[in-house]
Amino acid sequence: QDSAKDLRTKLANNQYNGMQDVLCPLGCGKRIVSKLIEKHIVEECEYGDVKCSNRGCNLMIPRNRIESHEKFFCESDWSKHHIAMVTLARQRQGYPTPWRLHKKHLFQ
Repeated sequence: QDSAKDLRTKLANNQYNGMQDVLCPLGCGKRIVSKLIEKHIVEECEYGDVKCSNRGCNLMIPRNRIESHEKFFCESDWSKHHIAMVTLARQRQGYPTPWRLHKKHLFQ
């Protein structure tokens, strides 16, 4: 059976292990207290996956790419319909088309 000293040492080690600063496992470069890694990934990390908010799209996309996915690359039926409606409205108003950026322009 463990002595009181052994129990205190184990308790101190467990508390210390949860408080160590570690690098984000997804590679964003941030140092996080180890017990808060899951919260960082789910709520903050630019490489943590979030669900596309477009109806009909269930893809999980890294947080740092979700905006461009939702605006330009989402293949959901709703997204395609929305783009068609915006394009039609822009044509009726005399705006130049196509209004969407092409993929090649986003990554130059």
